[in-house]
Amino acid sequence: MRACKPAVAGLVAVFALSLVAGLAHATPPQKQEPAKPAPKQPAKEILPKEIKAVIQEGLTTKQGRHDIPFTFFKTLTFPVGGGMHAVVLFKAKNADLGYAAPVANGKNQPPAAGLLEAHLAVALQYFQVDAAGVQKVVREAGFAATLQTDSA
Repeated sequence: MRACKPAVAGLVAVFALSLVAGLAHATPPQKQEPAKPAPKQPAKEILPKEIKAVIQEGLTTKQGRHDIPFTFFKTLTFPVGGGMHAVVLFKAKNADLGYAAPVANGKNQPPAAGLLEAHLAVALQYFQVDAAGVQKVVREAGFAATLQTDSA
């Protein structure tokens, strides 16, 4: 019984010292400064000024351009996480798209026989109408598209 008392006292002392040492080394939580928002960079110009002028002209006159070989006949809008996804359906004649035989991709593979490709640069402008009825460009998007079809 005499040997048990010093062992218990030693364990209690070690536990107390480790508790005090742990609390002494613990630092109080520091106030975190709110993150400063990054300065907004000016919107990157995607559309050339000439194309913007043609779009603006068409919006003000509400007349289509007959020299552009596309007819947009339906736009579908789907909600997705954090925004909307637009699908634009259009009609175009294959002759107006400039189909040509694909160029070899440099990996020692010849292009597929009977396949034609058209490379397009697509640019979109998204408008929002405010309470006064004024249209404001809220976003521009541009991407490359490759259309493929059989030559037959």
